[in-house]
Amino acid sequence: MDSQYQHGATHQTGDVINDRYEILASLGKGSMGTTYQGRDRMLGHQNAVSAASGRLEAARAI
Repeated sequence: MDSQYQHGATHQTGDVINDRYEILASLGKGSMGTTYQGRDRMLGHQNAVSAASGRLEAARAI
């Protein structure tokens, strides 16, 4: 599923963020967000993709 990046969003295997980064697996979740194993579809490289948690984004907006 192609989607634009959304802060605090939970992604699943196969999701594509910003038409570029494919989520391959969840690596870990912490208080600041979730880190995923991803693949850059333009370059073909594997990388880490981090998504900030909604709680962090809410605190940032204050």
